[in-house]
Parts: sequence; structure tokens; C-alpha cells
Amino acid sequence: MESQTTASDDILLTKRHIEVDSDVDITVDYEKSNTGWTKHPELYFPDGTVVLLCDDTLFKVYAGILSVQSEIFRDMFSLTAHQPVEIEKHDGCPLVRLADDKEELAHFLKALLYTEKDSL
Repeated sequence: MESQTTASDDILLTKRHIEVDSDVDITVDYEKSNTGWTKHPELYFPDGTVVLLCDDTLFKVYAGILSVQSEIFRDMFSLTAHQPVEIEKHDGCPLVRLADDKEELAHFLKALLYTEKDSL
């Protein structure tokens, strides 16, 4: 079984559990580089609570705000709340991999996060 936790913005610590026999369970930590990922210039908030990975772009946003604004995110985050501790993380937050187009996701997130009076 493999799980990932964050060591820094550019390195993921991956824990791999290896069962040698029925009485022995070994955990091995190793680093996995994710240098192909880039932070979105406007939608990567240092105090965000969830990281969305879309293609090669990271969006660090607020799960609570997305949940209030979107039924899809509300359902998604309610499911992830029941995930094991070993859930994949990046920069200290749960990492959610999305298959959406990164430009479309950026526009969608801006529509959810910013009001008319806010500057885009």
C-alpha cells in the first residue's frame, strides 16, 4: 500500500507499507519529485485548504468556499472527509486530481471565488 505526504512544495514524501510476513509490517519513506507541476499564478492561495491538480497545474483554494458555492465540490469534499489518513497530500493539504481542462477550471474557480466587485 502506498500513501503520500508533503515534505515541501516540490517534493512529495511517499510511504510504502511492505508486509514481509503476517507479523512484520515495514514502512519505507522515499521522495518523489513532482517538478512537472506548476502553481496557478492567481489561484494558489498560501492559506488554502485543498489542492486541486488539473493537468500539470496546482490550484490551492478553500474547500469550505467551494462547498458552499458548488454542489459538486460539496459532494466531493464530503466523500474525502471519510478518507484514510494516508490520503495524498501536497503542501500540507489534500490533493484532488481532476481530469478537467486547467483553463476551464481556472475560469470556473474565479467565478465561484470572486464577486463582481472583486477584481479578476
